[in-house]
Amino acid sequence: MRCVVEGSLIMITFDCPKCGRNYEVPDEHGGREVLCKGCKVLIDIPQRSAEHETWFDSNYDTSRMFMDKNRDLFQALLKQEREAPPIETA
Repeated sequence: MRCVVEGSLIMITFDCPKCGRNYEVPDEHGGREVLCKGCKVLIDIPQRSAEHETWFDSNYDTSRMFMDKNRDLFQALLKQEREAPPIETA
């Protein structure tokens, strides 16, 4: 199980223990059960744990969160770079 930030949602990703089918659900569904669409086995959706609350967790996708929060800044920088005059070399 891992947690991924998608926009303002934190998603839990997990696999069916029987057939390996991958699922991604909002963290609010953690602790519920779901029927696997592949093999029809009942799966417990894992709950997000405190370890996924940190920026330092390698399973926590902070790059997308960072890009979403700073999108306007990056767009402005890219525009400046495109419009900047070329650098002359000798």
